[in-house]
Amino acid sequence: MLNGSGFQIPHKLEIKRVGIGVPTHTYFSPLEHRSKFLGGHLLPKTDSRRWCFIPIVERVPMLTGWYGSDLLRTIKILKQNWQLANIWWHGPKWLNHDSDAWPTKDFPSHLQPSVEVESRKIESLSLYVETTEPIIDISRYSSYTKLLRVTAWILRFVHNCKTHIRIIQELNCNEIEKAKGYWIQTVQRQCFSAEINALKEGRPLQKKSKISCFNPFLKDDYLRLGGRLQFSDIPFDTQHPLILDGNHPFVHLLIQHTHIYLHYLGVRIVLSELRSTFWILRGRQATKKALHKCLPCKLFKAKCGMQIEAALPSERVVPSAPFTITGIDFDGPVNIRCLKPRDTAYIALFTCATTRALHIELVSDLTTDKFLLALQRLVGRRGLPNTIYTDNATTFHAANKELILLWQTLSSAKTQQYYAQNGITWRFIAPRAAWWGGWWERLIGIVKQCLRK
Repeated sequence: MLNGSGFQIPHKLEIKRVGIGVPTHTYFSPLEHRSKFLGGHLLPKTDSRRWCFIPIVERVPMLTGWYGSDLLRTIKILKQNWQLANIWWHGPKWLNHDSDAWPTKDFPSHLQPSVEVESRKIESLSLYVETTEPIIDISRYSSYTKLLRVTAWILRFVHNCKTHIRIIQELNCNEIEKAKGYWIQTVQRQCFSAEINALKEGRPLQKKSKISCFNPFLKDDYLRLGGRLQFSDIPFDTQHPLILDGNHPFVHLLIQHTHIYLHYLGVRIVLSELRSTFWILRGRQATKKALHKCLPCKLFKAKCGMQIEAALPSERVVPSAPFTITGIDFDGPVNIRCLKPRDTAYIALFTCATTRALHIELVSDLTTDKFLLALQRLVGRRGLPNTIYTDNATTFHAANKELILLWQTLSSAKTQQYYAQNGITWRFIAPRAAWWGGWWERLIGIVKQCLRK
């Protein structure tokens, strides 16, 4: 290959003419138009009239390039091919003739280049584009913690690619905070890019800006709320919270994370916790929207399905005299004052099925005699019942001894004999089906509430 050192020979030796042999005719046209041929060394130091054309068949083979630099092997090849050896040692035939007989620059017409090469000056232009698109698609993540950890791992990978000192241990709190700061700056650049540029250039914010009334400022490339708490002794993040847009997906993940951290508390407490560090535009609406999608809260607030109620029994809807059909139950014990400083008693509740009228009798205990006396007082004042309903014994299973005594009272032979003599029909509701007696069981709670007041 030609280089700059070869063109210094004419200055040292008295050589009248130097011929430069080019392997193929295709090199001549570019040589006339390209100033950077061979590093800019050929054209400035040679005359195009000295160029000559070497035919392909008469080129000197480069044995060292074909067969390597092994000298013995090269000599062996030259011995086997005398034609190749003759060209190698003596050169082409025209080299032994006079220089006037050497090939010139004039080529046959079929070898002339058909396309002229146009030389143009090319100016390079570097363009730097800054994008606000994040490196992670945040819509693929439903957990605030997972998003920060994935971001921290990516930032560590970038750090390890730039330096020879690699970090291989688990993520630490500083890396998590760095990932959190990255997302905060990303959200602010996406939502408040015009405001950030105006603050960097020292220009006032436009009146139509959403945060112009907050007197925002930049601190460590974070957009913060101005506020009026500069002279308070509260933390700086609380004095000047970071400004975020409530519609950004990152803010929704942040609200959900705070909601879980506070053990699924309500909107006011979650918003108060967030405002200790962040000022979210339309924060209450964003918090309500995020908490409305919380599945555990939906399960906690879920209501039982409303049962379609069956038709009322005939005893409830057929007109009859008061207390003709009566439901009986006991309430208590209750504390009373009598001869003793403190004593207990029970309340016998007689409920009319038709009118829901209530007759109350106070009994000292749950014996059969006391119950019959209460029933006799009901008959003396309200008339003789035709049918009496009461709970089944199994509904008082595992109850205290007063309820067991109540069952013994209602099922005793003496009580049943009194009913038979007076034409009273006794009916027990089905076992473990307290809702069958709802029309008299409900009045027990009402009586307790009135007595408590």
